[in-house]
Amino acid sequence: MDKRYSAINDMYGVDPPEEPPKRRGRVWPYVLLGVAIFFVFESLRPVMRLRPDPPRALVGARLISDKTEYEAQERTAKACWEYAIQFLQNRYPFGEELPQNPPIPLRSPTGKASAISVLCWPRLRLVWSQKDSWVESYEWSIDWVRDPQGFFRQRLRALEDFLGIPH
Repeated sequence: MDKRYSAINDMYGVDPPEEPPKRRGRVWPYVLLGVAIFFVFESLRPVMRLRPDPPRALVGARLISDKTEYEAQERTAKACWEYAIQFLQNRYPFGEELPQNPPIPLRSPTGKASAISVLCWPRLRLVWSQKDSWVESYEWSIDWVRDPQGFFRQRLRALEDFLGIPH
């Protein structure tokens, strides 16, 4: 008996269709779409970064009546905040506390603390742990693919072992 035989076609005297419908090849676009979605999902990572402008607590209260003194205090706070953005946020990420004493780059060549560190380091330590000093953003990173101890590399090694491919 032919694979194309159908009792209904036989009952009505209809010849079977010449070629059965093909269903192969429809799954690959979905597999590729799934892999692409997985790759994007794994590569977008939330990152906490310092706000671009210093918080009010770093500048200090506006108790100074002299406008030029307040502007000088504001410039000092901005310089301190820019230093924190450039050098500290990667070294001490969100959730970590700043050390009691400023790191070496904020000190003068003689080893004594610079004017900026004396004026703003205590305030910077206070605002560092406040959530409103930070902004959450997303960053593209494919480090999870390159990490030799990561889940992806371990699964890839297991697949290579299974298939007998040397490392």
